Amino acid sequence: MDEDYLHNPHDHFIKAILGRPQQMAALLRTFLPSSLISGIDWASLKREPGDFIDQKLREQHCDLLFTAHWRGKPTYFCLLFEHQRKADKKMPFRLLRYMVRIWEDWQGKHQEDPLPLILPLVFYQNQRPWPYSCAFADSFDWPETMAPEERELWLSLLPNFRHRVLNLSQIDSNQVAGELFLRVSLKFLSAVLLENREEVIKEAFSAINEIESSHDSDELLNNCIKYLLGSGPEIDKEELILHLELVQNAQTKEALMTMAESLIKEGRQEGRQEGRQEGRQEGRLEEAKLMLQRLLVRRFGNISSAHLEILQSASLEKIEFWAEESFDAISVDELLSR
Repeated sequence: MDEDYLHNPHDHFIKAILGRPQQMAALLRTFLPSSLISGIDWASLKREPGDFIDQKLREQHCDLLFTAHWRGKPTYFCLLFEHQRKADKKMPFRLLRYMVRIWEDWQGKHQEDPLPLILPLVFYQNQRPWPYSCAFADSFDWPETMAPEERELWLSLLPNFRHRVLNLSQIDSNQVAGELFLRVSLKFLSAVLLENREEVIKEAFSAINEIESSHDSDELLNNCIKYLLGSGPEIDKEELILHLELVQNAQTKEALMTMAESLIKEGRQEGRQEGRQEGRQEGRLEEAKLMLQRLLVRRFGNISSAHLEILQSASLEKIEFWAEESFDAISVDELLSR
């Protein structure tokens, strides 16, 4: 697994599943209000390119943007995913900034046209419900003594919307109509969050038997194995092979076994490589500490045990900094205070 996947397994897996219009449509059909569903031209649903999320928030969120025609008008479906299991209290404000960027992009391309509708959705992974208000109006610091009519007046003068939250860990995947692979994928998503995940993983692998083998299905199933190995509690090879034994199709089972063994081997190699790198780094640090200690003894005579403790707890960057500064230092105390 590459380094980017190891740092963002949820991002990669969710985009592999829901980045496909067919599977996103199945999810939206199941969980959006019927009044919205009835107006969507599902054949027009497509994923849009672009990156509208704050770079500093990319470790916490990932995004998918789709368009479709709703009642004949272009409409955006803005999907923001929480990577972290801790909910973001400022999500309505984050979404407003995100939506404004989409509208700015639209206006740059369609200067004379009205702005399109945007449906803001938050996909969340936690076994607990979303703990904060979804209303942008609740982001303001309202006076406690304000009369209802005053609040209504202010609301008429300010941006006001509510985002919808879909907690992926609380979805009953059996409710999702049509897309069998999506149901399997949602079981894998849930399994990563559960302490007692054994039964859910068994259900997921058993459901694989209903998926017809094809290039697309093999690729998607490979993503499931990769996600299971790359996120959540560690799963060992023996446990994984026991689960894979539930797959009845011999060709699919063999392909998944090969994939799993390759990923496990790759993970071990990465672990050994990281261990070697850490070992080299530690060796370099110890060597730098010893050289600085000798340098200080030559300049200032014997150094105290307190000074040695400071040197032993310092980082390589700090040791190298002190070594450069030592030539014009007045004393060891003065140098180590820099």
